[in-house]
Amino acid sequence: TSYGIFNPIHLSWDKNTLVNPDYPLSGLKRLNKLLVIALRSHLLNNNSPLNTCIACIDQGVNNYYHFLAFVLPVLINLSPEHESSNIIINETVDYVSEYLFILGIDSTLHSLRNTSYYCKSLITPRKYIPHDLPYNLEKSMALIPSFIDQNLLKPDPSLPSKIFIERRHSNNGSINRRVEPNSIFLNLLVNNGFTIIYAEDLSVTDQIRIFASAMVIGAVH
Repeated sequence: TSYGIFNPIHLSWDKNTLVNPDYPLSGLKRLNKLLVIALRSHLLNNNSPLNTCIACIDQGVNNYYHFLAFVLPVLINLSPEHESSNIIINETVDYVSEYLFILGIDSTLHSLRNTSYYCKSLITPRKYIPHDLPYNLEKSMALIPSFIDQNLLKPDPSLPSKIFIERRHSNNGSINRRVEPNSIFLNLLVNNGFTIIYAEDLSVTDQIRIFASAMVIGAVH
């Protein structure tokens, strides 16, 4: 007998967790197939199957940069083409819904956190870009402004022209990337005409307006 963790997302065993590493591969494949059938049956009996779905699960959407650079351009390209009403992502974050609303993508978001889905048709972007097709980050992100209401991108003279991006919270420890002593540094910026911006306090729409109006933007990577 072999015990291990069955991954319901990839529909396969995590072989590193198998207690018996000598378990015959042919037997493992048979067991794997039975579990796939059982899982699909369970999902169909407990949840209505989703029709066409777009899955962007390789990049974490809870990282703002990764979402803007890798996930959002994919959704912009795939959503209209496939007319999908379902988008599957790692987990739901407020700004994801806001961006989809701003861009006019009318789809239902589904999070993979602690759950699984049965999709009749699944579309997913290629995880690894071939060497002969280099990923052009600037070209990819240049798609985003063209889908945003142009009124949001017009400079507003009532908003600050010099901003510094600070943060209150961080899930990955990057809050430690700051200039110390922090209070003296921030006061120095303010005295030189900068406005300190905490993006997590703002809606996506307000963030777009502020960045579109700024002539000088500072931040710690």
